[in-house]
Amino acid sequence: MMTTPFQHNDRIVVIGERLIDSEQETPKPGSAWVGRLRDMLVAHEPQKTVEIFDRTANDASLHSMRQRWEDDVLWFRPQWLIVHPGPGDIWRAKDKLTGHMDADAMEECLVDLVRHTRERLPGCRVLLVDPILLYDNSDPAWYSGQILGLHPAFRAAVRKAAGRAGVSHVPAQGAFTERLAAEGANCFGPEDNHPDQEGHILLAHSVLKALGARPPDSLPIAHGASMVFIGDSITDAGRRSLRFRPYGCGYVRLWRALLLARDPQLARSLRIVNRGIGGQTIRNIAYRWEQDCLAHSPDHIVLKIGINDVNGWLSNGQNPVSAGDYAALLEELLARSRARNPRVRLHLLSPFHVSRDSFEQSYRNRVNRHLPAYIEALRESASRHDAAFVDLHACFQRHLDHRHGSEFTGRDGVDVVHPSETGCMVIAEALFGSMQSPRKLSQG
Repeated sequence: MMTTPFQHNDRIVVIGERLIDSEQETPKPGSAWVGRLRDMLVAHEPQKTVEIFDRTANDASLHSMRQRWEDDVLWFRPQWLIVHPGPGDIWRAKDKLTGHMDADAMEECLVDLVRHTRERLPGCRVLLVDPILLYDNSDPAWYSGQILGLHPAFRAAVRKAAGRAGVSHVPAQGAFTERLAAEGANCFGPEDNHPDQEGHILLAHSVLKALGARPPDSLPIAHGASMVFIGDSITDAGRRSLRFRPYGCGYVRLWRALLLARDPQLARSLRIVNRGIGGQTIRNIAYRWEQDCLAHSPDHIVLKIGINDVNGWLSNGQNPVSAGDYAALLEELLARSRARNPRVRLHLLSPFHVSRDSFEQSYRNRVNRHLPAYIEALRESASRHDAAFVDLHACFQRHLDHRHGSEFTGRDGVDVVHPSETGCMVIAEALFGSMQSPRKLSQG
């Protein structure tokens, strides 16, 4: 797991131009890269409470940030400050708009702001992040090409300001440029200079490395390998919708995004298939195992199934699956997979329930009492079939020692089954960690 230099109760202020148009009603991380940064910290170091105050704003220029520096930076008395000038400064400089700065003026302004901050907060560590551009059209006849022509000078201004002020520089643009060259202009989504989740995770990853964190490295997976993710709605996560196809918006997509940030060449080479379907039990999975899993000749199979089996058994639903039935069907699926490909790598993710309800008559308590039998069946099958086992239920229960369940599940904690973005990051990072030692049973 990743280690970071943060201490318990540290405060981080992020100020700059917001990369996506997300609402920000309170100074908390939103849905962009700042939120993904927080999710990674929660997933890896749940015992630490690190507050992140997101003071990014739409179309924020360095001039406007300077006007609100006292209120939006110094007031919080942060131990860490991340400054991210955006492309808006480049556009303003080109069009000579009111309050614009050229590259030299930006360098001087950044140096002044950093020195002022460190005079007021001597222990504050500061990072200056490259302005990010997602264009690949350098033709000067186009506006985007003209902006790209100015971009190197502004990146150099940030780098030189960091050097003069004695603070860290995050050369984040390099990773984006590499992906743009390899995959084309739309690899971060269709919106102009507003990256998708993969882009936000890439930026968060770059910042974490510059902070001195040590995120996981790549995975021992062969280039060109085929991977099938199969399960219920937690795997599905809208993967058939136009917006989120083909990976969905859940842990499968985040797992791939993490790998793209850590080893983009490997990630691009993999053939990843998501075959999750909401509401399904292991009986449904067994019906379609051949068509939706084995027919893809997978080198890796990630199976996440079980919570609907528990719910169906407790509610006397149609064709319920007992813990014994679950174990028998699981044995059949794993045996068939091994018979088809003795070298297939199996990754079994346990069902989970983000609740500690102890009221004897509550339904949540009944689920908590019955779920361990299904998890144990999964654990035993993993041992018999040389599969990696990730106990997500135990993982989330440990997280509940430090945070309320609403941080990890949908509908503000009313739904204790379907994970939020933070919950999906916990799953993705747990799977990533397990895959680094795929023959070792993992407790998540």
